[in-house]
Amino acid sequence: MLGTLTTFVSKMVTTTIPVATVKNGESFIPEDETSFRKVFPKLRQDLVEVCENCGFIESTKWFGKVLDYNVPHGKVQRGLLVVNTFKALTNNPTSEQMNSARILGWCGELLQTSSLIADDMMDSSPLRRGRPSWFTVDGVGMNAINDAFYLESCAYHLLKKYFGETEFYTKFVDAFHDITLKTIIGQNLDVLACQEISEERCKMANFFKIAEYKTGYYTFVLPIRLGAILAGLQDGKLLNHLESVGLQLGEIFQAQDDFLDVYCTITQTGKSGTDIAEGKCTWLICKAMEIANPEQREILMATYGKKDEESVQVVRTIFDEINLPYHFRHYHEELMDKIGTQIAAISGDHVQLKAMLNTLVKKMEIAKFLILVHVYVCTEIRAVCQSDAGTIKSCGSSLLPNQIRRISAGPNFATK
Repeated sequence: MLGTLTTFVSKMVTTTIPVATVKNGESFIPEDETSFRKVFPKLRQDLVEVCENCGFIESTKWFGKVLDYNVPHGKVQRGLLVVNTFKALTNNPTSEQMNSARILGWCGELLQTSSLIADDMMDSSPLRRGRPSWFTVDGVGMNAINDAFYLESCAYHLLKKYFGETEFYTKFVDAFHDITLKTIIGQNLDVLACQEISEERCKMANFFKIAEYKTGYYTFVLPIRLGAILAGLQDGKLLNHLESVGLQLGEIFQAQDDFLDVYCTITQTGKSGTDIAEGKCTWLICKAMEIANPEQREILMATYGKKDEESVQVVRTIFDEINLPYHFRHYHEELMDKIGTQIAAISGDHVQLKAMLNTLVKKMEIAKFLILVHVYVCTEIRAVCQSDAGTIKSCGSSLLPNQIRRISAGPNFATK
């Protein structure tokens, strides 16, 4: 039963949900992921032809493998956001315009993939997207550094090929350079925070900065900015407002990722959770240091960032004692309400835009709900299995609604 529930919830959380949001008369049908993915093979051919035309047969094969292994296997959320932003800001876009938006979205995906390869090497992460990280693949190793550079260069190659003669080209390049620099700064903040574990390092203000620079800018701000540029948006005030919404979505996206790292499985996330052992400045440790008692804080500072399994389990136990899932739910709801208010404040002329953003919010709400159900259900099932393996058959499906109710139960549902 545990395996069935885990599989069901993990599929629901990690699958792109095609939602048409209807709210206060607003409606928006998001870009179909299949249509977006159909563009990649042509772009792949454009990129491998660079080496082919130079007669570099071995390099052609190598970089073809780099592209195939790394680029098309994610959820392509950032690329789809480029297309959806453009679509929401454009009245009845032509098929040619939509194709341009998809190409631009894949440029963003190439930049994203280059960052992930570097990030996995810096964190020594063995898994990415449910498969071995590229640098761990036989025969790759340190070559992955050059491959990350290659993928970033591919984004600029395609930008020039498809947009070099347009009025948008320099704006696209500026956007890529601006967000890349901010992301590099964010990555540095993330690394520095792990070098010395202290109460000062584990403050929520530090998490906010890391979330903004490491995640918010390239996950939400860049796709929104690219889509707006392609749509010819001239309203600077509106663009700033949209990017502000994007940064808040980035904050909650990072907090959700932090939560998944500790509480969810490799099957669900596609990567192994290492934040506790690495001493990452996550939402969880920052919140724990805010609400834990003095004794718990002292233990956290003595064990957080230690790589042995015993220390990791001590940290997890304290996280359970202070019921971080409950506090995460309330944080998520408060920030989502704030985001919803900001979306509602957008001019009534931009009905499609508001509906598109509400689609993002709805998907994140669904993901949060399913994650919390997964956490609570698995917690109780494991407890039952440990106490009496034979009783699991008699528990049946009553566990699921029971745990759904307990999501709202607050601190009384702490594992003590």
